[in-house]
Amino acid sequence: MPVCGQKLLAMYEAATEAQPANTDLLRGLFVALVRVDNFTKQQQVCARTYPSLSGSAHIKFGFVSTYQPVVSRSLRLRRSARALLRPQ
Repeated sequence: MPVCGQKLLAMYEAATEAQPANTDLLRGLFVALVRVDNFTKQQQVCARTYPSLSGSAHIKFGFVSTYQPVVSRSLRLRRSARALLRPQ
């Protein structure tokens, strides 16, 4: 995990603990979690924001937190396959 992502995540986690009802901070936390590929916490933040966000915003959060692990795994599998097929 990049240092920049770690710092951003720590900042938003501390801020959302201090103000758990602030939807702007929860959105920032979600984006920070996307940057560090923490899929489980993304889904938890999505569930926490459900009552306070409009329908389309929540649907976007839900889609990203469900779709991103699939894409990430697919990319890792492609890299592994390329490494295996690379001439020695």
